Amino acid sequence: MGEVLSKTRVRSLLESTLTRLARLSQPCLILLVFTLCLFRISETEVDPDLWGHLKFGGDIWASSKACQADTYSYLSGEVLWINHEWLAETIFYLLYKSWGTTGLILFKTGLSFLILGTLYRHLVRSGLRPVRAGFLLVFALLMLLPGVWHIRPQLFTYCFFLGTVILILRAEQGDLRGLWFTIPIVGLWANLHGGVLSGLGVLGIYALARALARLLKRHSWFEWNVVVPIFLAFVASFLTPYGAGQWKLLLQPIVLVRPEIPEWQAVPLFSPYGLVYGALLLLTSASLFSARHRVSLTIFVNYTAIAITPLLAVRNGPLMAIGILILTAEYLAKALETWIPSKQEVPRRGSQALWSITSIMLAFGLAVLSIPNLRCIRFPPDTDYPVGAVRLLKESGTTGNLAVFFNWGQYVIWHLGPGIRVSIDGRRDSLYSEKIYWQNLNFSEGRDEWDTLVTNHDTHLALVSRHYPIYELMKGRPGWSLAYEDKHSALFVADASLFGEKLKRIGGHFLLEKSPDCLP
Repeated sequence: MGEVLSKTRVRSLLESTLTRLARLSQPCLILLVFTLCLFRISETEVDPDLWGHLKFGGDIWASSKACQADTYSYLSGEVLWINHEWLAETIFYLLYKSWGTTGLILFKTGLSFLILGTLYRHLVRSGLRPVRAGFLLVFALLMLLPGVWHIRPQLFTYCFFLGTVILILRAEQGDLRGLWFTIPIVGLWANLHGGVLSGLGVLGIYALARALARLLKRHSWFEWNVVVPIFLAFVASFLTPYGAGQWKLLLQPIVLVRPEIPEWQAVPLFSPYGLVYGALLLLTSASLFSARHRVSLTIFVNYTAIAITPLLAVRNGPLMAIGILILTAEYLAKALETWIPSKQEVPRRGSQALWSITSIMLAFGLAVLSIPNLRCIRFPPDTDYPVGAVRLLKESGTTGNLAVFFNWGQYVIWHLGPGIRVSIDGRRDSLYSEKIYWQNLNFSEGRDEWDTLVTNHDTHLALVSRHYPIYELMKGRPGWSLAYEDKHSALFVADASLFGEKLKRIGGHFLLEKSPDCLP
């Protein structure tokens, strides 16, 4: 009798456990989606501009001045340069100073999670079922990844762009009061990153589309509670240490062509990233066209403007994913319910419980795998930074003017500036003239009048990539000697330089023990 009762209790316990697990199948699946997001966005790779963000942020914090005269380049003329990311760089520096690389990674991961969490909440509140919202969140994650693999001020742009598009959508739904919040948003945004132009762009497009829609209905185009806050938001963009001067800098990427920079090119449609872009565009546009009630002109115009931005530059991909998912969430919910009706029959309890257990195990595994990511900003797998050459210059106490590969400029500044002054770095448009920029590019790639940089300027050292023709050109140039080389870089020194003989003597015996795996 006791054995029968015991078996009955065990069976009852198993059945109740299965029932509880079955009820948790959807929450467990959503948990899996978010731990997948955690695993991917916590991975962090060194960005060529990170070194400058930390260095310049430290200078601003130490001097309490956002306007800084350049002391890190011998070709800038020590002019005051417009740093449209000054506030973001100060934040990055303070995080690094207080908590090291872990602080930077946690901050980046937290901001990314805020974006994805807000997006998911909006999708669900717009009528999407949680699992379907999670599926769309994976799409958003794939589009966001190129922007959140690195610690860059663009993170602030993603956050503020999300908030701006939500305020636009709410205004279209009748709550115009939210547009007043765009004023402080734009004022802060303008001091964090130049991507404030994207926010002002969608606000301006919204105002124009709304005015046109009212004119088509024979109403007055002017609405003070739309026009005034958007105009004041535009005015707030001038509230920076540089005033109107910053606008001239921000508009340069629109008129300048940068064929040598991949992220400023159109998204390649037949690449993996391009296919994700195409799939998301197809899904959202189909939901708009299948809408049972007419899509408003303002939503359609904003959607179209945001949707085509990756065709102008790859770097707009994250903004596109955020913007079109916000604008089409309601339409997606209705369209997916029409295309894939929810099953009315009750799924098996056992299969649901199995899904819950599998999701929990996978989520736990991803969470564990994410822990090492929070401690390391990794160098690329095959590190191509001039680690050995920079260490040689530092240990030898060398000072002087260094012609350097563009992507290495801020790495050199972080480790050696201002004792070593560079010919170029990531402050391309904000500091260097077009003439100086192209002289550096021609030198690095060994083309056209490549030697102008070492002939017409007071250049003492040259740090070049061994993967470009400039390596062989410098080896054959009279008056210059090879002081050090490894599989990635080569350091040349002018024979007339005060440090020439010392560098050649030390460099011949200098041995780099191991390239670093993480940013220290």
